[in-house]
Amino acid sequence: PVAAAAVPADTAAESAAPAVALQLQMPDQVKVGEVFAVLVNVKSGLPLRGLPVQLEFPPQLLQVMDAEDGAFLRQDGVALSKTRTLEQALGHASMALLRHSADGVQGSGTVAAFRFRALAAGQAGISVVSARPVASVTVPPPALPPTGKVAIQ
Repeated sequence: PVAAAAVPADTAAESAAPAVALQLQMPDQVKVGEVFAVLVNVKSGLPLRGLPVQLEFPPQLLQVMDAEDGAFLRQDGVALSKTRTLEQALGHASMALLRHSADGVQGSGTVAAFRFRALAAGQAGISVVSARPVASVTVPPPALPPTGKVAIQ
């Protein structure tokens, strides 16, 4: 009976794996005044045409400087439409990207890179609060990655 119970659990774990998964990549530690990048990485088993993403950060500790597209959606040379919104006072930064092609791309890579400046010492948390994959098929919302932490000294 134990072995039989393990088979459905494994199957459930495989079916629970998200079609699109996100990850934040950033330094563990920076100095006050330092500019650093926060990368939003994606792993997708489905072909994506776009991925709007929004970050939340503590505006008293971090200043958002810029947002640029990563190489993931441009991997076959297709042009992109880009819209970025940087709302320092609210602690929000967003980047919406859409390929100029009906064909999507899959695999893994960086979707967007946000640049921040450390303003004051403390522990700063950066979170993905929204991500909505755009594809020719229905894609369930990705599980949002855990909040990234940066120690500012």
